[in-house]
Amino acid sequence: KHMNVRKEGPVEEKTLAVDIKFEGKTGAALCDFFDPKLREFLFQDEVIARPQMMEPVGFINFLEHCEMTILDQFFSDVKLHKFKLRPVDGGQIELTFSASFNPTKNEVAILAEYVSESVPVTCRPQPALDFEAEVQQ
Repeated sequence: KHMNVRKEGPVEEKTLAVDIKFEGKTGAALCDFFDPKLREFLFQDEVIARPQMMEPVGFINFLEHCEMTILDQFFSDVKLHKFKLRPVDGGQIELTFSASFNPTKNEVAILAEYVSESVPVTCRPQPALDFEAEVQQ
């Protein structure tokens, strides 16, 4: 929906950064990530949106070090924040969120070309480290 390009960091080491606001639809199962009872509150029989006259539900939390794929471009160390969810019939939610990360100049050009276009986006938390080691106490 919207992309803000900026530079951040000390004067000698400025790096390119972007903040992108996304809007889209996804399954209501995402509600469980925010609160185990949220889906039950927002939907009747898991498919009918209940509070039709309600503003989107907003969350102040943020997720750091995520991975995001958009337009066949992979980004790591992405910060996801400013989440808003609004239930719609059919067991779907309209989701709005922002992503902040450090792309290259070429990646900014690719992303800018598709602002306000419908594109698939996949976001994942950074995988947990698994050293498969025994610990002595």
